[in-house]
Amino acid sequence: MNNYKKFEIDFINAWNSHNIFELLKYYDDDMLYIHPGEEPKIIRKKGDFEVYLKKFFETFPDYTFTLINVAWNNNVGFGEWLGKATFNGLRYNLKISNKPFEIYGVDVLVLNKSHTCIKEEHVYFDVLSVLKAVGINIFK
Repeated sequence: MNNYKKFEIDFINAWNSHNIFELLKYYDDDMLYIHPGEEPKIIRKKGDFEVYLKKFFETFPDYTFTLINVAWNNNVGFGEWLGKATFNGLRYNLKISNKPFEIYGVDVLVLNKSHTCIKEEHVYFDVLSVLKAVGINIFK
């Protein structure tokens, strides 16, 4: 792939569409998704990722990403983003209804050998900021 900018835009648009079928097109069948702030922390197959995405979009029905900065080094991309959503469901063992929040995070994408889709994605953000924004303070 030589047009990383188009890939970035299309990828974020797929996330923001909440169309799981469209979003999964960007991932290799034998993918790895690492997300230390979530359960499961590691997802190894596209089918399992589909299950994760369904739950994600159920809990955050209006989630949107905005890219802030992006850099590529061959097949590895680094993207800083802002996520905005309304927390509305069960997550982190908490049932929360209609609480808006914003978070900043960074993703590291590793494309497959042919540079056509994502082989690995590592997601990093501050889950404590999410909890605080929705009214949960674990440091009482």
